[in-house]
Amino acid sequence: MIKWLEKNKFISIILTCLIVFEIFYISSLSSNLPGGKGAFSFIPIIYHFTIFFLLSFFILITIKGNKKIK
Repeated sequence: MIKWLEKNKFISIILTCLIVFEIFYISSLSSNLPGGKGAFSFIPIIYHFTIFFLLSFFILITIKGNKKIK
């Protein structure tokens, strides 16, 4: 799949933009966590690690293209 995305750079640019828009949309929502302001949840932490990993992955594929990384 990575080689296919490298060949179809337009698709990886579209996916990168969609992830950026999704991060912006989710960040703009207000959060009403149960338990008050002191509540701690792993869901936002897992979300951040996952979404920013995907963002960096698609940015790398978009920038790299068919070139080799040294």
